Amino acid sequence: MKLKLDALGMIPADYPKTFYRVSTWSTDSYVADYSSEDEAKKASFASTHGGRFDHKVSTMHLAGA
Repeated sequence: MKLKLDALGMIPADYPKTFYRVSTWSTDSYVADYSSEDEAKKASFASTHGGRFDHKVSTMHLAGA
């Protein structure tokens, strides 16, 4: 499932402890967050400008209270 940041662009408290972030290779810019790795990988293959591997997937772990 695609996860949504809050209105200020911050990670809300209801995010899962582990999620998958899709970002661009060239600038490492945020694209979207997903709760499952399979969905994130599918989104990373969706080309925005003709190339096949436009995006990368990173595993993110929330820590702290």
